[in-house]
Amino acid sequence: MTNSKDTPRGPLDLLADSLIDDLLSASDEEILAEAKEDFGSADKVVAATKEIFERAIASKAKGRLAAARAGVKGDRERTAAIVPIAASQAKQRLAKALATNPRLQNLTMAARHGKSASTSDTDAEGVLEDLIELGLLPQNDDHHE
Repeated sequence: MTNSKDTPRGPLDLLADSLIDDLLSASDEEILAEAKEDFGSADKVVAATKEIFERAIASKAKGRLAAARAGVKGDRERTAAIVPIAASQAKQRLAKALATNPRLQNLTMAARHGKSASTSDTDAEGVLEDLIELGLLPQNDDHHE
């Protein structure tokens, strides 16, 4: 343990330092003899220690899995909330959004690899749904872009 001169040391800090010093100064044979005395054999200590680590790893993995599942669920809910747009309306709405927001125009040009060819109804529908899913446009046309 490291200690700065400004920090007062309590009895537990001193005890911890003493235990660490004892452990570091003991030979392998002394540690094995103590394990045999306390637990019956060093193999039991090794097995118990491995079990502790395996439980800790499994617990961490379960936490990550739960977080991933929550993320997937949230994504599914957000995607399910998007109402499909009729192709005939999509082209008009996309044109209106592009006319009022140059940032979107650059984004859609990049998606078409710089080609400014006219957009089909189906393409307009897909682009509009993507922009809504990304949060760049509101779900309904009731809002002003």
